[in-house]
Amino acid sequence: NRKTYKAGIFLDILSPATAKVTATYSSGWFKGKAALTENHSGKGVAIYLASLPDKDFYQAFFTKLLKQLGILPILKKSSPYGIEVAERTGKDNRKIIFIINHTPVNKRIKLNQKLHDLLEREDFDNSLFLPPYGVRVLLTN
Repeated sequence: NRKTYKAGIFLDILSPATAKVTATYSSGWFKGKAALTENHSGKGVAIYLASLPDKDFYQAFFTKLLKQLGILPILKKSSPYGIEVAERTGKDNRKIIFIINHTPVNKRIKLNQKLHDLLEREDFDNSLFLPPYGVRVLLTN
């Protein structure tokens, strides 16, 4: 019982020689042909996506891939669509978290730790709101 996604308008025809086929097209004249491949080399893996699928694919694909690689979300809770979260660590090991709203609508961000906004001088425990195209620069406590 595999999930299917729309492939979009760009479709590559792959002829994998050494790569493992991890997903195939499910309809049309591409049906059964490789849509996603993995090729292992040494300690690395090259992943080739042969189309431009919808955002649901990317959400599922990267959630699974990041989990497999042991890369955890900065806030440990999923951020709403259009929110960018980045983290920097200073020489003193204090972490600064940047949260950017790339959308024209208000967004509520759930938090899992106490954070202090360095620009607005506010403290947040459970959540915070970001206005359209807003930015927060937060320091961990």
